[in-house]
Amino acid sequence: MQAPASTAAREPRRRGDLLHDYKDVEASFPGNEPQRFAVNYRKAGGEITLEYIDAERHAGHPPDLSKTGDMFERMAAFVARHIKVN
Repeated sequence: MQAPASTAAREPRRRGDLLHDYKDVEASFPGNEPQRFAVNYRKAGGEITLEYIDAERHAGHPPDLSKTGDMFERMAAFVARHIKVN
């Protein structure tokens, strides 16, 4: 059986996001769910970058994008490495 084609992925996470960045107490993985997802993605042959930004998540409020630092520049560089434009 052939392995599926993998896609490069970039996963930004805000600190304090308890809805998405939690520890599954029934899982044997020592980290939280985003780290477990990234490990499994890499095991499947994909490339993924998991980065945390200092913009806390508050329900009903947009994040403070001034706290993202150079995240958008890093994101553009990641995309440029993986997408060919004809």
